[in-house]
Amino acid sequence: MAKSKLIDGIIQNRNNSANLKIVFVDVVAYSQRRSQAQAQVVEAFMRILEQARADTAKEYLTYSEANSVNFRDDVIFIPSGDGAAICFPFDGLHDVHLVFAKKLLAANFRHNAESNCHKFQQHGWCNCHASFYLAIGISDGKGIIYKDVNNNYNVAGNAMNLAARVMGHAEGRQILFTEEAYRNIIDLVGDPNLDENFRLFSDVTIKRGKIDVYQYVEGDLDYLDTEPPKEIALSLRAANALNAMSKFGFPMPPTDAGPATAEKILQIMEGIGAAFSELDAGGAKLIDEKKL
Repeated sequence: MAKSKLIDGIIQNRNNSANLKIVFVDVVAYSQRRSQAQAQVVEAFMRILEQARADTAKEYLTYSEANSVNFRDDVIFIPSGDGAAICFPFDGLHDVHLVFAKKLLAANFRHNAESNCHKFQQHGWCNCHASFYLAIGISDGKGIIYKDVNNNYNVAGNAMNLAARVMGHAEGRQILFTEEAYRNIIDLVGDPNLDENFRLFSDVTIKRGKIDVYQYVEGDLDYLDTEPPKEIALSLRAANALNAMSKFGFPMPPTDAGPATAEKILQIMEGIGAAFSELDAGGAKLIDEKKL
């Protein structure tokens, strides 16, 4: 493990506490592959992480020289099963998490283009090539840096947990921000139009509550999927259908069904809601005609 003067200083002089920008990354459909294919994907993922780190460092050469920052030693990389958490403990780099996420997806896009695998393009995974998609969640906030049993730098705290939670709602090639990460980047980055590159999803359910989630949707990036995440879109459809039905006294359907069952329930709910809305509108029209 390489030692970092910056991180050791945080541990020794700041009671382990730092403002962190965290990029939580997941390899989509990793567990569906054979073991040998999983190993090949992990190797390719590690290479892409290193490429994104190097590409991001080039964007901040002036800052690095002025602040004695080393992107190789001072960025914390934490393996996490079929993904990783990348933590930036730098003050003053307000968009470094987004820049890194975009560099990572761009490197992933180039890697996948090398195989041009039909099975991967159809299913989003395959056993014949080390092609894969990445889902990304980004958070910003206080974290605790410590050394684990292997003497590696590690991070704990709510910012780490929230990055993992929002990442869990992302599809491959998508970037989701927590509300704090979104508000900080909009407030502190000089681009006055940056907010136009985000889409808000309110009251998204995560473990222990609901939060607002912001999807990064900058146009004209071939490596970025700007469609709404399927799970969030399904929840929005359910909420809209329930709102349409609520005034007619219908009971709440079960919410713990699987995706396929939930989709069928939603189709029924939407059909009923639309039918009753039409009936309601027709009844109002008849009443108005009688008044005439």
